[in-house]
Amino acid sequence: LDVFSATQFRWIQHEAPGERYSWAVDHVYIGEACPGLCSGHGYCTSGPVCICDEGHQGDDCSLSSSELPSSIKDNFESGSVSQESWSLIQGGGVGSGCGQLSPHAHGDSLYFNGCTIRQAITRPLDLTRASKIMFVLQIGSVSQTDSCNAALDQADTVDRAVLLQYSVNNGVTWHVIAQHQPKDFIKAQRVSYNIPL
Repeated sequence: LDVFSATQFRWIQHEAPGERYSWAVDHVYIGEACPGLCSGHGYCTSGPVCICDEGHQGDDCSLSSSELPSSIKDNFESGSVSQESWSLIQGGGVGSGCGQLSPHAHGDSLYFNGCTIRQAITRPLDLTRASKIMFVLQIGSVSQTDSCNAALDQADTVDRAVLLQYSVNNGVTWHVIAQHQPKDFIKAQRVSYNIPL
């Protein structure tokens, strides 16, 4: 008979010192140093995080870049968020809460008003031949309606900028391309940026 030792882990606080000493555990990982040992297409860093070789992507470097889409074009007129284009939409969805973002865009938009972090993350893309990212953005509205306002008179308005960021390591770290302040986007504007090399 093969004898093996089953291992368990425990997080425990013997005394109950009261609410002032609250604690929490999150994102527990026990296992191989990296998922699938990075599929043989990358190296493992602390975390456990795979840093993928060029041409590979994903948590475990199992996706070949040649299988990734090279562009996204979405005007949000289908009535729902495209699973082919977006991996996460949080605090928002397709709607018309800010009206039409005229004169640059018409119909529905990706509208954010949730009481949580508000973000839209694309699916991984192969951008070896891409150079531009363009979009129409409006923060609040000129009419400052209940469903679309920016509370410009509040002191923390500057903290509510909409950031455009990119990640090349599956969201482990994010780098800022641009910061969009509410006062500058009360009227919808089309913006265009060069994708960093």
